[in-house]
Amino acid sequence: MASIYATIPRAEGVEARLAKAQPYMGIPQSNLLLLVPLSLIVCLLLPLWAAFVLPICAIYILVVVLPVQLQAYFSTFDVSADKSVAALTPVEPRTPLEDREFDVVVYGVTGHSGLLLAEYLVMQYASKGDLKIALAGRNAKKLAAAREKLAANSHPSALDLPLIIADSGNEESLEQMCMRTKVVGTTVGPFLKYGEGLVRACGRTGTGYCDLTGETAFAEIASAKYNKVAMETGARVVSFTGFDSVPAD
Repeated sequence: MASIYATIPRAEGVEARLAKAQPYMGIPQSNLLLLVPLSLIVCLLLPLWAAFVLPICAIYILVVVLPVQLQAYFSTFDVSADKSVAALTPVEPRTPLEDREFDVVVYGVTGHSGLLLAEYLVMQYASKGDLKIALAGRNAKKLAAAREKLAANSHPSALDLPLIIADSGNEESLEQMCMRTKVVGTTVGPFLKYGEGLVRACGRTGTGYCDLTGETAFAEIASAKYNKVAMETGARVVSFTGFDSVPAD
């Protein structure tokens, strides 16, 4: 009588399993040859990168970025001596927030980040009728092109979004834009160079403001200069609603 155990297959030996697994336990031998040219390329490029790219970045930071940041930082301590800030008053008359034409204006929609912000707002809210949105920038032709791209990427209803022409260097245009909306979301940077005028306009008109700056000096300047007028008008100014990473960091 044959044993019942004869019908049960034996467990595969450890040696046999190792033999099967051997081809998968490391880099195939044929691919090891690729490491030789890759190693040579790395050995050649690394010294070049250290010799040229790093010094150029260091010089740029020391000559361009650092002086601007330091000047902006230390200027926050001289705000009280700025007569234009001391004389800053709310815009009168101001349109009440509940009577304004738009809920949100996306300022800087012709840029990459601004377009992403607009896409999100359109897809999540505007296409459902939950928000009244307008797109703003300084160039009418680029704004129209951005609106078409926005409609293609998000929802066809974006083609009906109003366009507002406003320039960071033109305070009157910024105030006119702010008077039409409850909130401005801006992606126009660098903020130390282009952002202060919009904070001032929002503060004077009682308009909500948010940005995605990572420039702490800018936020300190904006707070020191325009906190008083924003308190008078009820404007809410919020920075750092998004963070960025740049070589200077």
